[in-house]
Amino acid sequence: MYNGIGLTTPRGSGTNGYIQTNKFFVKPRPVRVEVREYENGQGAGGVSRKANKEILEHDRKRQVELKLTELEDQLVEQGYPDDEVLERVEAFRKVLQASASATEDGTSSASALGDAKVSSTQSHHVAAQKEKKLDNMRAALKLGDVKEGEAFDRDLQEQRKQERMLAWEEKDRERHEKQAAIEEEERRKEKEKQRAAKDRKREEEEEERKQRRQERKARHLKEEEERRLEKLAKKRSNRDGERDHDHR
Repeated sequence: MYNGIGLTTPRGSGTNGYIQTNKFFVKPRPVRVEVREYENGQGAGGVSRKANKEILEHDRKRQVELKLTELEDQLVEQGYPDDEVLERVEAFRKVLQASASATEDGTSSASALGDAKVSSTQSHHVAAQKEKKLDNMRAALKLGDVKEGEAFDRDLQEQRKQERMLAWEEKDRERHEKQAAIEEEERRKEKEKQRAAKDRKREEEEEERKQRRQERKARHLKEEEERRLEKLAKKRSNRDGERDHDHR
């Protein structure tokens, strides 16, 4: 045993107890790891390819014709005349076509015809339903038009970060401008209110002064009238006194 490595005793080990290197050990060669970027169609979340619209449309038409054939057989078995059978089949065809045209994306002909079950072997229907679910999830998360591999593109992420910062600064600037406009409008309204209060106070003071002038004028006229009446009363009393004196 040397430096804590090895056996404490060679007894029972079948060795002489000395530490030796393994001459038959071959060091593994370094593995070169290549980093590849995402290509178109990769990382689609389980959808390797998109559903073929032509195949979906063909399957939808086939389902329609199958429903019509079943209805025609039932009507013939029930004993309806040929003209009425054709009329009812055409009416039902219009109903099926209207219900199928209501589904714009054409995710599944079976779902358009009222059957929600889709076989796992119908790869295009499964792919269409999966694509619709991914679109709904993308719309719910508000991801918009996101492509696979963009999260690992540092230049693109830095560019989007700068765009978000500019958008935030623009939004913040608009918010400050709006707040400043609101404060300016409030100051203008306050000034108008103060001006209106001053004008109202001036009008009240003017009305009060006018009223005081009228009161002074009325009081002056009253005093003059009292003095005139007093003079007339004195004259009358003087005349009465002279008349009594002459009579005596």
